[in-house]
Amino acid sequence: MMDYSSIPENKTAIIFEFDDVLYRRWQRMVSVADRERLFTPEVLSGMGDPRDSLQEVLTPLVGTRRLNREKALRRALYFEAKTFLHGLFVVEDKLSMAHGLETRVPFLDNDLVDLVWRLPASYKVNMDGAASNGKFLSSDGKVVLRQAMRGVIPESVLRANKQGFSSPDESWYRYRTTGYIREVLLSERSKERGYFQPEYVEKVIDEHVQGKVNHRLLIWSFLCFE
Repeated sequence: MMDYSSIPENKTAIIFEFDDVLYRRWQRMVSVADRERLFTPEVLSGMGDPRDSLQEVLTPLVGTRRLNREKALRRALYFEAKTFLHGLFVVEDKLSMAHGLETRVPFLDNDLVDLVWRLPASYKVNMDGAASNGKFLSSDGKVVLRQAMRGVIPESVLRANKQGFSSPDESWYRYRTTGYIREVLLSERSKERGYFQPEYVEKVIDEHVQGKVNHRLLIWSFLCFE
């Protein structure tokens, strides 16, 4: 969860500074500094600045040059709804249909989403619930939902931190699958495509296999791309 504790309630913060926080939060697979080491010169020459994509998403929200914590949270939620949420929809739809399941996402009913979008930030995140290190716990979120369910579901569930459904791919990309990963990502066919520099890809694999860096997201992306 984003940390909003550094944005005072009654003071202002410049929008592009908050956007920089968003950018750093989501620029997590390959740093800007490593782009030249990953991509070939031909690919780099046709690439734009990733920050432009972020600003394009957030353009509809630019109405003022300054924002408080309420507007900062709205800005972050808007960004995720326009980017990350779509990926979750695709995964939910494809995985359920692949197994012949009819699934629903009731919390994403259009009317409910419209209502929640208009709710004050304090109904969504406990702004005063920051831990001693200044970070917000995932249990500080979904405030109005937790309160509505009090007495309906156990308190231990209400107080629990959010937990996703991440697969154990950090371990999957070590041990027995290492040979397969190298075979796919370092094959002559892959190299001939001319998108990535083989030396960097091999470095990523080695660092992950040796336990130096958890490159699970990057390796997964390489495999999907290939």
